[in-house]
Amino acid sequence: MSDFSELAERDWIRMADYIDCEGCIRIVRGGARSHADRTQSHGAWYGVVLHFTNTDIRMVQWCKDTFGGVVFEQTRRCRKIVYDWRAYNKDVEAILRGCMPHFVSKREQAELAIAFRKTLTSTTRKLAPEVVAQRERMFQRMRELKHEQVAVQ
Repeated sequence: MSDFSELAERDWIRMADYIDCEGCIRIVRGGARSHADRTQSHGAWYGVVLHFTNTDIRMVQWCKDTFGGVVFEQTRRCRKIVYDWRAYNKDVEAILRGCMPHFVSKREQAELAIAFRKTLTSTTRKLAPEVVAQRERMFQRMRELKHEQVAVQ
């Protein structure tokens, strides 16, 4: 995990703003080919990804320079080049914790991603069915959060 202890408050505010407006907090799943495989933890894996995509390389480069991670360049169907910054797992947790006081719209997603990280272990042993079920519930909840409409009051 990277050390972000020397970052200025304005960096955390800027990153929280980027994530709130254009970022994506994801719980990812792969490896399992069927629901039965996921519930029995046969080859299923999970992780947490944070990414921010923009057409301005300067914003994406700032994320990489400040928080590490990787940058990918993609050409969209409209032939426009976009830049995608990504951070994974432990770094995501540290970034989300630092941004937490400044989130407006993605606070619940950030809290869920941090809670999800607590279910991850460094061991490759077979997981208890309860842990697998908990991860799957959290994965599904994150998907729901991304589609919820917020009523203006």
